[in-house]
Amino acid sequence: MFPNCDGNRFNAKLSASPLRHDEAVAFKLVANQAAARATKACHQAHGAMSMTQEYPLHHLSRRLWSWRKEYGADAHWSALLCKMATGDGAEGLYPLITSGTAALQ
Repeated sequence: MFPNCDGNRFNAKLSASPLRHDEAVAFKLVANQAAARATKACHQAHGAMSMTQEYPLHHLSRRLWSWRKEYGADAHWSALLCKMATGDGAEGLYPLITSGTAALQ
């Protein structure tokens, strides 16, 4: 289903979920980008002190950064989402965007 990533673990979790594959890809991409923005803002607010081993923010940030790389990087998920969105042509894009999900209903 998802080339170039740890597909076995990801697909096993996704198949048990009420989410569609395109939604899961979009959620993963948004979560990756949010983690990057949040850690950047925190480190700017705390300054150089936040990168020392004694300061707890350093450990939390490293964990978030490692989670971002699990199952593939942002470039992989962006390309996959683009392929899914354009796969059915112009006629398929609007229904893909406007269709609901069982998880939210």
